Amino acid sequence: MRLLTIDEAELKSWLEAIPQGSKVAENALMESVFPWLGLMAGRMLRRFPKVREWVEVDDISQDAALRLLRALRTMEGLTPEHFEVLALTQVRRQLYDQARQVTRKMKSNNDGLNQLVTSDSSIDYSEHIEQTVTPAQLDRWTSLHEHAEKLPIREREAFSLTYYHNWSTVQIGELFHVDDRTVRRWYQSACEALREQLGADAPVG
Repeated sequence: MRLLTIDEAELKSWLEAIPQGSKVAENALMESVFPWLGLMAGRMLRRFPKVREWVEVDDISQDAALRLLRALRTMEGLTPEHFEVLALTQVRRQLYDQARQVTRKMKSNNDGLNQLVTSDSSIDYSEHIEQTVTPAQLDRWTSLHEHAEKLPIREREAFSLTYYHNWSTVQIGELFHVDDRTVRRWYQSACEALREQLGADAPVG
């Protein structure tokens, strides 16, 4: 794996056991992964200096870990090769939830928000995120993330892996053991649902 260093055989055994309800596997995975989640949360948070004034890295990594566990409990057949992407997705979702809360606080304090996001050249998590974001723009993006989180799991992961990480339909199909036509159907269904919730101009593909 590119960023996460865990014995792949051990990780695979945990990923197989967690959907079966193994608390031992959950605890072992979290003990091994949590420091890495904190590291990734810290890197992402550097792009949000205003958010960093209000939010601690642990706030993001702890809630992201809970999101990750909820996802893993429903995903049989997840491979170690794909685990890293799923984990980063949960960290990013939690970060944007926190960013939205901070934006609301700043609005209420009449502080304004001229530049919430700054560039972090060390790692790029999404080409869809503008380098300069206003409160209104951030509200729009975080609304998208919140509604995407509520999609059925297949549509949610097809959308997230395509939209955030530029995975091909073939790659996603291999993850879920389906053909690429099925993946396209899931993605289109997700986009239609998001447009219905957010309007025709929702920032989806």
